[in-house]
Amino acid sequence: VILCDLNMPVMDGFEFTRRAMEERPTPILIVSDLVQEENESNRYKVLDLGAIDILPKPRAGGNLEWLTSDLERKINILK
Repeated sequence: VILCDLNMPVMDGFEFTRRAMEERPTPILIVSDLVQEENESNRYKVLDLGAIDILPKPRAGGNLEWLTSDLERKINILK
């Protein structure tokens, strides 16, 4: 399982997902603040490119406790 953000320095998560799925398909879980409910186009785009699931990161100052349990559960399902 690959965890990937959409914000990355050299190649964004969209391009990474596209290339990964072309070259070596692997379950990709997107963990990003750019896949919040209001970012519907980002959610659909990355899923269309081959990501298996998405998990919105809390914005700055948000609660990380729920993220930890959701992240662990999703990784266990995907592996």
